[in-house]
Amino acid sequence: MDIYTKKVELLAPGGSFGGSVLALESGADAVYVGLKRFSARARAENLSLEELSRLVNHARATGKKVYVAFNTLVKESEILEAASILFDVAEIGPDAAIVQDLGVVRILREFLPELPIHASTQMGIHNSAGMKAAEALGIKRVILERQLTFQEIASIARKTDLELEIFAHGALCCSLSGVCLISSWLGGRSGNRGRCAQPCRRRFHGPSGNGFFFSMKDMATIKDIRAYRDMGIASFKIEGRLKDPAHIANVVSAYRSVLDAEDKEVEGAMAEARNALSRVGARRFMPGFRSKTEFKNVIDPAKPGGHGIPVGKVVSSSEKGFTLSLSRKIHSGDVLRFRHGDEETVFAIGLVIVDGEKRRKAQKGEKCFIPREGGAPRGAIAHKIGETTPEPPAPPHSARRRARRKVDLTIRLSAEGIKVSADGVGEWTSELSLAVAEKNPVSPDTLKNAFSTSNAERVQAGTIAVEYISGRLFMPASVLKAARRSFWEWCDLKYAETAKSRKTSFLERLGKAVANRDEGDASGASRSGDKPFEPPFFIPESELEKAIGQIADLPEGTLVALNSTHVPALLIEAGFEGDVAATFPLPVCNSMAAREIRGLLEKTALNAGKRPSRLVSVEAWVELEGSAIERLAERSPVQVETPPRRELPLLATRAEIPVEGKITDDRGGEYRIEKDRKTGLTLLLPKKEMDIPEAAGTFKRRADSADETNASRFNYDRELI
Repeated sequence: MDIYTKKVELLAPGGSFGGSVLALESGADAVYVGLKRFSARARAENLSLEELSRLVNHARATGKKVYVAFNTLVKESEILEAASILFDVAEIGPDAAIVQDLGVVRILREFLPELPIHASTQMGIHNSAGMKAAEALGIKRVILERQLTFQEIASIARKTDLELEIFAHGALCCSLSGVCLISSWLGGRSGNRGRCAQPCRRRFHGPSGNGFFFSMKDMATIKDIRAYRDMGIASFKIEGRLKDPAHIANVVSAYRSVLDAEDKEVEGAMAEARNALSRVGARRFMPGFRSKTEFKNVIDPAKPGGHGIPVGKVVSSSEKGFTLSLSRKIHSGDVLRFRHGDEETVFAIGLVIVDGEKRRKAQKGEKCFIPREGGAPRGAIAHKIGETTPEPPAPPHSARRRARRKVDLTIRLSAEGIKVSADGVGEWTSELSLAVAEKNPVSPDTLKNAFSTSNAERVQAGTIAVEYISGRLFMPASVLKAARRSFWEWCDLKYAETAKSRKTSFLERLGKAVANRDEGDASGASRSGDKPFEPPFFIPESELEKAIGQIADLPEGTLVALNSTHVPALLIEAGFEGDVAATFPLPVCNSMAAREIRGLLEKTALNAGKRPSRLVSVEAWVELEGSAIERLAERSPVQVETPPRRELPLLATRAEIPVEGKITDDRGGEYRIEKDRKTGLTLLLPKKEMDIPEAAGTFKRRADSADETNASRFNYDRELI
């Protein structure tokens, strides 16, 4: 018998409504989904609010959970739009929101506390100091940085009471989460806003050859999943909101079988799981950043995309199609990939023709003709990189109706009538004429059981309290049933009537908070001549004590850069009580984020019984356009710094990149790969430095030397999407 008894969560991606339902039915305990706006996977199908509501209702009915990924950075001009959507999400009542932006964290905690917060991996939390910050922020669960070793995760788990979630399976970004800028640099499509164009999967050219130097293998922790479980990890996340439902169903079933197996069954479950994963079109698998020795094995420079499963060879081709000699079965709807030179062709099979007969599938050993304009390269090997998506099942009954809001009730009964107070809705009264009961008087349990049943569209019973019953009363079942039905009809309509006013009131309160710049001292505190001391923004658990010592040894009056959420905890441990400036790569896109950073300093200090450091300025996020920086400066409670001229790292990684020095891409871009001595990370640096103009209402620290011919204004003149 397995001694491990704690239930752990297998968390699957839900790119679409049907895919989300299928993932739950395939064995996932929960799904994470995005909406049409503010999702880090903008290219996924994503859900409407109506679909989210039906999915939440289905999850509740089946004992599962739904998390909403609201994990992008939000500009100042988008705050009220984002808040409006978050209000609607909170009304639906999913189990948590997954968040990156600190301004969104503040909105949820201060204005929508009923919606729990999970820290997205985009927050980049990677040590126990970051966990302390998360706790101070009111976060319930942290999704850890993906580039952590087994031992680092184990050490963090021992030092926190917060829930931990890790990525267990799927595609990996080469960069540390939340700091990749390459897509934004090349075209204004920010990965931090869900628009990544994946330029890291392109071919690059180095001094000794070319290759896909930043193309990561896919993660598969199936071998170690039970060891991570025994460590105390609360949730295992499968990546893939852009994958088809069949892919997700296969992966979910594989991990479900291994997690649930008894000790004596593990070997067999593992073999079945590996077989299931072998049918999933993917890049080569590796166990992630399990140990430092794995850092050199995570890049696959030979291929950018999914390798897939070889299914046959092209033996002839014409302008109308091509013929495959099959080594495996194929089916219409399967996705095939051909590689020819540096080019790659991917397409879905429409139909197959065997001996002149149209079919939906063809078997191993057969030759089949596949219609496709332009044919395919003769001699090329076809790889299947996606299985046929099954016909979506008819939605179960629980997925056909919206989630309903729970309303707490207080009931009072007398001979003259019944009164029900519905929390947040109002009070309903019905006149009655009840006689004294000779036997079987109405009881509190009778009233509770009756009113617990609701056929209302928008609301259902939460907790029910019977405050009093005046005497021994006889209440016929028909009268009680009619009263219950009348109450819920009233409650449903009343709730709908008040929804608009509740939202209006919420947005008005938030608007006043955003417009209020008098929360702190924002005048004369910029210290624009000082260059802050910058602790490493990435500090593995084993390096925390060293970083604390560096801060403790700083001369009095030093300005310190708050460049990561873990810095407040380091300041407290080091006894530092001076001034700090929030700087890159801690993202500040809106005034609520600036307020939250200041609040984080205060809460961390309060928890430790110390005096908080003072936040004197915030650096506008480097990706923002000029108008967005100016809008931030208008509302920020502290002074805003235009990002200073710097050599901007486009990505930072613990992976061992198979080239160093100068490299170029196929579009003429010039870069340099360099090891950062302070963090031990490998950085991708562009040839041009970033030097954007000083935005109105801000200040800017000037570099000592500036070559204007080798500078980029980044996104200053174009809208960041």
